[in-house]
Amino acid sequence: MCIEPGRGLRHRIWQRISPAGRGTGSKDEPGLWQNAVTAALSLALAAALTTIPAFADSRAAGNPAAGETVFQQCSSCHRIEIGGEVLAGRGRAGPNLAGIDGRRAGSVPAFNYGESMVAAGEAGLVWDEAKFLDFVASPRRFLQRQLDDRKARSRMSFQLRRGGVDVWSYITSFQDGTTD
Repeated sequence: MCIEPGRGLRHRIWQRISPAGRGTGSKDEPGLWQNAVTAALSLALAAALTTIPAFADSRAAGNPAAGETVFQQCSSCHRIEIGGEVLAGRGRAGPNLAGIDGRRAGSVPAFNYGESMVAAGEAGLVWDEAKFLDFVASPRRFLQRQLDDRKARSRMSFQLRRGGVDVWSYITSFQDGTTD
């Protein structure tokens, strides 16, 4: 099959899929078959693009099972406790991470936060996946950027280099008190 110069991908598709083996219309005036295929392809693409946001859930990006394994690094300081029952972790040096998604920073009752974390919460910092990932990668730098203060410090010195998305997915799987 020889394609003339100036003919693009659309023309090549018509050549292959039309009943006669070639397009039913000219380059300037597409035939009925070409219009029907164009409409079908456009509808399929529009349907695919509109369903993508439906699957954009905060838990969809990470793997909770892999996050459970990575969370073991966090569990010496943090726990996930709901209704007095510890579901994961054993530590008390860091705050309870249950319900972190959408929670104001520095707001777990009866936990003694550092000065900078309290200030960040008072300035409006609310935890979501992006902020959590940024924080666990470098807690001190995160607070310095949030507060625009080079002297800001975090009591958390651990930096999670890999697996943050999975840990977030694991932690947020407890949001409603159950795991996925």
